[in-house]
Amino acid sequence: MVRTSSPNPKSPAKSKASKQQQTLPSVAAVQDALPWTPGHGGRAVGRTAVADTDLPAGCLVMQERALLLIPRSGTASHVCHACLEPMMPAKAQKGPGGAEDGTSNPLLPRYCSRACAAPRLLRDGHLLPLRRGLADISREHGVDPELLHLVALLDLDGGTGAPAAPAPGPAPAEPGAGAPPPPPLVVACGPADVACLHSSWDKRPAPWRGALGPALRAVHAQLAALAAGGKLAGYAAPGTLPELQARAAMLATNLVGTGPSTEAGLALFPGLASFSHSCMPNCIWIAAGDTVYVRTVTPIKAGEPLTLSFAPLYEPRSVRKQTLAMERGVSCACTRCVSPLATSSDRFLEGVWCLACRRDVLVEAANQESAAAEYEAQACERERRAAGPHAARLGRGGGKHKGRKATGGGAAAAGAAPGASAAGAGYVEEEGMPAGEETPVAGHESVPSTPRPGAADSPPAAEAQAADHSQCCGGHGDHSHHHHAPPPLTFPGKWWKCCGCGSVAPGVAEQGLGPQQLVQRADLLWQQGLMLHNMKAYSQSEQILRVLCAGLAGRLHPLHARVIDALTPLLNINIQRGETVTVFNLALQLWEAERSIVDRPTLTQLTYLGALVEAAHHKATHANSSVVRKQFDRKYKLAHSELVFLRKMMLGPEE
Repeated sequence: MVRTSSPNPKSPAKSKASKQQQTLPSVAAVQDALPWTPGHGGRAVGRTAVADTDLPAGCLVMQERALLLIPRSGTASHVCHACLEPMMPAKAQKGPGGAEDGTSNPLLPRYCSRACAAPRLLRDGHLLPLRRGLADISREHGVDPELLHLVALLDLDGGTGAPAAPAPGPAPAEPGAGAPPPPPLVVACGPADVACLHSSWDKRPAPWRGALGPALRAVHAQLAALAAGGKLAGYAAPGTLPELQARAAMLATNLVGTGPSTEAGLALFPGLASFSHSCMPNCIWIAAGDTVYVRTVTPIKAGEPLTLSFAPLYEPRSVRKQTLAMERGVSCACTRCVSPLATSSDRFLEGVWCLACRRDVLVEAANQESAAAEYEAQACERERRAAGPHAARLGRGGGKHKGRKATGGGAAAAGAAPGASAAGAGYVEEEGMPAGEETPVAGHESVPSTPRPGAADSPPAAEAQAADHSQCCGGHGDHSHHHHAPPPLTFPGKWWKCCGCGSVAPGVAEQGLGPQQLVQRADLLWQQGLMLHNMKAYSQSEQILRVLCAGLAGRLHPLHARVIDALTPLLNINIQRGETVTVFNLALQLWEAERSIVDRPTLTQLTYLGALVEAAHHKATHANSSVVRKQFDRKYKLAHSELVFLRKMMLGPEE
């Protein structure tokens, strides 16, 4: 996925941009064996891959071998640096005074077998001073040692500029019914492919460049000293400082997690740049060790583009766009992002329930000036209705009638208030957790379990306003002194608009909590809950996260991004505790929530479905009651069959 400019042979900069629009040389070398044709979709889209024929779901469309592969700093001491397989943790190194400092240099290689070590030992000996120097530079400048290491390795291996030869033979054929297209060759990219990748140093964030720039100058000096030693054949001089900066920007854009889990290592797969981005992708990529696999997850017709996702799918639209702009340098123009927010499922990820209609959500208005004018018009309309004959009769009816209206409104509001979770018929009631009971949070005021109808923090209904207006008029129906426009509002914040009824509300309420304040509070609770979870203060973290899962007393939509975020650490906490029923309910809630947002399989959905299957199987085999065992046995069989189907489609058939 590359953002490029229009080619202009008269300009060197444009000529470079034209080179970045070209098909990767290693991909072009095996193009005849691929079930898709590489192309370019323009400045906003970048490179594209267009299907040559109809592709079924689960079709393997590309395999690629990593050009660069290193372990992450947090796992470098207990994984093999060649294959990323687990190993016994390394012992702490000796410090300058001879005592163990409790740390180890993550750049010094370790290998699990002679097969992994033999091809690399001689080179590792020559690079030992460089790797020690890179670790010192990382500590001195406070930058990521992984990125410095990769920049240095890319400079050492990228001097020839020749493309890597493709793998010698086709990948093994996959068994299965039907006649899917033959599996493609394994793409093996080289330095010539790296030159075609997006590498705009100037467009990276200024703080990032400010910290990395001095570190790269020190790396350049280390590489120059290595070249002057003449120990590495073919390495006569390092690249220039601008070249190192461009490679750092390219790596920051294109690196992906790999290994037995994505937290094990970092790898560069240039071939992934052949696919355009979409927030509703029809393909997925899975990196395992030094190889990445790209498979379809929906049927694709001939002529349709193959798309991957390089952004978090379950974050609000604005967050996804910001992530792509900062990390990839592109602006997403996929169907999901350009469709009207009012009719897209994206509105639930950032929406707050509208208490005027109680059927849809409030989102931040796209046109703030227009929303302000609409709010004034709606306020005038409410004033006009409050001054009508109905309000006068309501005032003459006395407090009894008014009280009956308020009571009726409260009952209706309580009945129509959205639930705190998406629980349905598939959920199992947990013992010791009464419905509607809320867990208090230390350091935070208690949140009511149901919204108060007519409260100051919600847009009041017309009837409640009429009753309040009648009360302020003394109940005599004299409304002449209220026939004027509402006074200008003095609160800060932005305007929010309902996607259903069109009501406009201030983001920051003068009393209570407006939608903008609710979202800010949810962000704060999420940060506190996650911090406590990372500190292993699970009880305190669970208290805060359960308030979030309840949608702040039902004010957030059950599909709000912060509600979904809070479910994952809660799931991990209960897995550690062995709370089988709670694990089942949380996994099911996550599975259903993500399926509601993205209507196609994703890896996170597969993870939650696996947790659901394990919980159902455990309960089906260990429950004391035969009724409970039968109930969970049925759930296990249904979930397991779905899991087997999705695993085969997304991960390929088991060997």
